[in-house]
This record gives sequence, structure tokens and C-alpha cells, in this order.
Amino acid sequence: MRRCAGVCALLMLLLQCAAVAAVSAAAPPRVGMKLELASIRGRTGAPIHVNVRLEYNDPQFLEGKLELHIFDALELTSESDRLATVVREGIVLAGQDYEFSLLLPALHTSDTRNWAVRAWFVTEDERIELTSAPGRKGPAEPFDLLMTSSLERSFVMCSASDDPRNRDASVNRRLLQEQLLLQDVMQSAVTVSGEELEGEVVDQRGDVQRGGSADQTPGVIHHAAEWDVRALPEDPLGYCAFDVVLLSDGGLGGLSEACQKALLTWVRAGGSVAIECRERLQPQHLGFLRELLKEGLGAESDLTLDADGRLLVVADRSGVPILSHAGLGRVILLPLVEDLSVVARDREVWRRAVCFLWKVRESSDVARGQARRQLSDLDIVRAYIPKAQRDEFGIYSEDQYVSTPDGYVFLQQIERPGISQKRYYVEDQQINRWRRSHDLKLQSLRVQNSDVLKLSEALLLPSDIQIVPVPVIAVILIGYVLVVGPVDYFVLGWLRMRRFTWVLFPVVTAAFTLLTIAVAHAYMSSDDTGGAMVITDMDDEGHVVRQTTLETLFFGGRREVEAEQRKTLLVQSRDQFLGDGMYGNVALPADEPPRYEGLFPQNYVLRQGVQQWSPVSLRSLSLEPEGVELPAIDWDDEQLVIDEAGRVRLSAALQQLSSASAGNLHAIVMHGGQVHAVTNSFGADGSSQFLQLLSMLGGQQQVAEGIFSLLSHVSPQGSDCLEDLAMSAGDDPEEYVLVIVRTRGERVEVFRRLYRVVESGVPAAG
Repeated sequence: MRRCAGVCALLMLLLQCAAVAAVSAAAPPRVGMKLELASIRGRTGAPIHVNVRLEYNDPQFLEGKLELHIFDALELTSESDRLATVVREGIVLAGQDYEFSLLLPALHTSDTRNWAVRAWFVTEDERIELTSAPGRKGPAEPFDLLMTSSLERSFVMCSASDDPRNRDASVNRRLLQEQLLLQDVMQSAVTVSGEELEGEVVDQRGDVQRGGSADQTPGVIHHAAEWDVRALPEDPLGYCAFDVVLLSDGGLGGLSEACQKALLTWVRAGGSVAIECRERLQPQHLGFLRELLKEGLGAESDLTLDADGRLLVVADRSGVPILSHAGLGRVILLPLVEDLSVVARDREVWRRAVCFLWKVRESSDVARGQARRQLSDLDIVRAYIPKAQRDEFGIYSEDQYVSTPDGYVFLQQIERPGISQKRYYVEDQQINRWRRSHDLKLQSLRVQNSDVLKLSEALLLPSDIQIVPVPVIAVILIGYVLVVGPVDYFVLGWLRMRRFTWVLFPVVTAAFTLLTIAVAHAYMSSDDTGGAMVITDMDDEGHVVRQTTLETLFFGGRREVEAEQRKTLLVQSRDQFLGDGMYGNVALPADEPPRYEGLFPQNYVLRQGVQQWSPVSLRSLSLEPEGVELPAIDWDDEQLVIDEAGRVRLSAALQQLSSASAGNLHAIVMHGGQVHAVTNSFGADGSSQFLQLLSMLGGQQQVAEGIFSLLSHVSPQGSDCLEDLAMSAGDDPEEYVLVIVRTRGERVEVFRRLYRVVESGVPAAG
């Protein structure tokens, strides 16, 4: 009996072990995840760096991919809120935490200030859902990322130093993180109140009543994000997440060769970098500095290293920042002093350095340290009523009903002796409302979609696509009404068959429906997919520094599009063309969100579903374009842009190239915000839309509302709003932009080169 009992106990134990093993084998591997922003706050309209940590303690290898569904919502509401799907492939978990940095595309953000992210770790056999609250029962909790609201403008400076976690910031770095931001010059532009929030400076604007509803004006966030220099991206596109990069506290000395190359590429494409260096350097770092500052050093200045590897600056003027253009970007080298507060006390010198770094317009009141000049009442009114005049009684118009961007305004006639009966005066209350509206437009720094998107989408649609003409639609409707009305009544009456009206009506309706569909297919179906516009930018030395591609996808039936991408930031823009008019001037989201699979932005595949007759516009940005074929002209001849004789020679060269089947080539020169036509055959390429698009692509940003009321251009960002398409200030007399357009079928190629020329014709120094 004892032996039988022992055998039974042993069998029970084996069965229990087998059951435990079976349960363990059936249970999915335990994978946890931490997801957080690398910079606390992201830059407006830019890609976002996030830090990912996958927690896995099982000794068994687990290979798979991380799949993120990004929702523009505080909480998950519906699939309609999904912005994109990002899939990171090639992940192998081996019994320990797996950490990496992930760059998310520049996606649209609403007023919620939050992204909800659902995550899965996907293997060949299973799909493991990840949660932000692993101990909580119920459905997996999404991850929450704090974004910048569309009602805000966020400026981000990357403050890179050596080991910031274990090393306290120096006095100089703390000063630079506070006083090198844009906030100082902006405070002289507008009257705001500041609030300190976790190292951020937030300028809060008030509320304004418009038409009985509250419209909150955007706030401005200035944030200095602390980065370990060893964590900086080795891809130049990774720096598009920042407006400015600051290297201090060993930041330059810790910069690897790959990061040096990437940072130089980004700066030449339009980025800005500030350098404070008192550490030991290697010869490679000295070469990097010389390349960045070669325009600003001049003939009388030089950089060298002493026997200890410390930087020495030989300059005609010591103790002040060295300012230098670097391609389309900006560089400042701060003085080699123990305490930069001494330099910062010279407000004129410091303001010039900050304005130069952030590309503040040199002609602006802000750059001169003055408060923004107030427009006169007459100037304010003329923004709404161009023909307004002033007399001793006030500002008047000869029209009683005036159409303005804000709607119709009824002007009252004032009965006073000596006043003409045709003079209708603007009330002071109305002038004050217009002044408030004008000030708000200048202060509003929220992202505004460029008209380039709307025009390019219309021009890049397939050439055989036509919107069904209104007369055709009218004929179909009239025919339908006649058939179901008089024809039904008289014909069936003549045949004594009116009792069959209930049969004829649905038959006629179905027939006209099929006819309408056939007509729509005849006009809007196409075997083509739409065109592309490629904008290639060169700096003042003739180097190709960046390339922007605008592409429109349009199909007669639903398609799944796969596009292989390499070293590009690619985003889907909101529908600009079809959304205008029918639904107001609001950009409409596409039917399906994009899906990024692979290693974004280095090497990945974009998968995009395109609905029938629903155009999808894509914008891509590359800072390392390959295979660029420039028109065969003498690009280094600056006389081509500065005088009429040079433009005549340029026109002859382009005509010769066009006759040699190199495509149809046209050119303009932008200077001082003015368009100078080089060729006179624009009509060969189509409509006034083409001419309008050319002027918008001139590269010179004139003084405008919002961000461009203060800045001439911004660092590359890669968003669909195309704010970073500007490359020069329209109010800078030393800057010229040559724009050459080459059309090849439905492909439009735009080549733009910046020239810096002083009046004497000698290239301008930084």
C-alpha cells in the first residue's frame, strides 16, 4: 500500500509539473514598455524624438517588431482619430531591457495637446499588446504623449553637453539656456506675461471675442531641452526636431565624427547652432569649427589649438560672438570667457547674436531693440478698405457697404456741415476692433498652411482629369426631372398606363444614376497617378543642401500605394484643393492614415490607402539628395542675377537648353521681395496658377502674418505646412535667389540658388 501511495504521489507531481509547463508554454512572453518624449516638449510642425524601453526578462530570444498606433486624442475615441501607424522592425529581445530612440513623423495635432499611443510587440506567432499601466486590470491602457497644441507655437533649443545627468550645468550653460532663447527679442515685439514651467517659458496671450465666441490666441513656448551629446542623432534629419542646437559644457569635444557630419549637413540646409567651447578638442573638431565658421572668420581671423588642445581664436575683435552664415544656416561662436554674463550685459551685442541665430529680420524693430511700431488708424483701415481717406472729421469711404475679410461693414453717414454726401465715416469702435484683429494676426504664431500646397495639388493632378462641368450636371438633372415629370405623365397617359408609374420611377432613377456614374468616370478616371514637384535648393557656394518633393496621388479606383523611402522625412498633407470652397477653407484629412514600416527616416516603406477620386498629397524632405541633375548653366556667375545684362545671358542659355530637349526651362530672380522675369514664355506651360506658384517658390519670405512677421525663415522641419521652404529674407538687399523651373510632362523641377552679394558685387561676408 505504501508503495502504491508513493507511486500515485509521484504521478500526481509529474502531472502538476506537466500542467504548469503547458500553461507556461501557452502564456505569451512577458513584454513591458516605457515610452516618453526625449525633449519633454516637441517643436511645432517638426518630427518628435521619443525614448523607448522594452522590458523583457525571459532567457528565450524573442524577435519581432514594435507597432505604434498614434491617435490625436486625449483618450481613444475612434479610428477616425488615428494619425498614423509607425512600425519599427528588426527588434531582438534577449533577456534584458532593449532601449532605443525613435523619431516620429511630423503629424497634425489638434487643440487637445495629447497623443494617445496604442502599442503591440508583434512576432511571427502572436501579437502582444503593451500597456502603460501593467498592474491595472482590464483593457491595456494607451501611452500618453504631451504635445504642443495647435493654439501654441513651441520653439525648442537642443542644449547638448557631456554627461548632463551626472554633471551640473555650468554658469555659462545655464545662462545660455535662458538668454539665448527667442523669448527676449519676442518680449520687445509684443506685450506678454511669462510663466515658468519646468524649465519652459510660456508666454500666455489672452482671449479675444469674435462674433460672440471666444477665440484663444496662441501661447509661445520656449524650451531648452537638455541632451547628452552622445545621444545626438547621426542622421541630419534627426536635427529637424530642433530650431537651434547649443553645444556647451563639453558638447563640442564629445561630438562624434558621424554627428559632426550630420550637424553640418543640417546647418547648411538652414539650421542654427551656437557653440561655447572651453574643453580640450581634437583636430577633427577644429576642422569642423573651421568649416562652420569659414564665412564669418574672414581674412583677419583664424582658429587654432594650443599645446593643451584648447581652442584659440585669433580675431580683430575679441570678447564678442563670431557670427557666420553656413550655407542656408547660421552659426555663432561665443567668446572664450569664464563668465558669459559679462558679454550678455552688452545688450546690443547680445541682441544681435540672438537675432542672427534665430533668423530675426534685420530690418525689424525687434532686431533694433525697439518696440514694434504701431500703425496709424488710416493704415489699419486701409488694410480693410484700400481706398479709405482721412479729413478733419475722420476716416471715410465713398461706399456705404464695404466688403472686408471679416465680412460686410455698414458705414454710417455723419450729418455735419461741410461733409460731402458721399462720405461715409468709420466709427472709432470699428477701428479699434480692426486694430485688435491686426495685432492678433501679428502675434499669432500658429502654423498656417501654405498656398503652395493648394496650387501644387491642383497643378499636379493627372492631366486627363477634369471636374465634371456644371452644364453637364445641369443637363442630366433637367433630363431626369423631365422624364419623371412630363414624360411620365403624358407618355404613360397616352399609352393609358399611368398605373405603372411606380415601376417607371425607380427604373428611371436607376438609369440616371448609372448615367451619372458613367459620366463621372469619363471625366475623372485616369490611368495616371498624378505628378510631382521637386524643389532642389543650393546655398551660396553652389552646394545642393536640401530637396523637397510634393506629390499628388489620384486614382480612378481605390489603391494601396507602397513607396520605398530612404533618408527622407515624409508626411501626408491635408487635402487643400478639394476642401476649398465646398467645405470652406479648412484642410480636410485624408481617408486613411499613412503606415510607416521599417527604420524611419533612414530606410522604410510608406503604405498609403488612396480612395477613388480622393487625392492624397505627400511632402518629403531630404537633406542628402542623390542623383540631382542641375541645368547646365554657369551657376557661379553672380552677374546672372544682379543686373539686366546677366539675366539676358541667362535667358539665352535657358532657351538653348530648352531647344536641346532638356525640358521647358523658365527662370525668375527674387530680390527685395520683387520678381524679375528672366524668360517670357511662361504661357507655354499653362495658366496663371503656374505663374502664381512660381512667385511663391521664389524662396524669399516677405514680411507676413504670424511667425514671418518676426523671422525671415526657419530651420528645416519637414512638415506639410512648408514653413521651412523659405530660404532668404525678402527685405535683405544683399540676398538674391535664382529660381529655374524645368517641366518634363507632369514632373516639375524647381532649382533655387541663394546668392549673397553686396552693392559692389563682392560676395557678402557673414
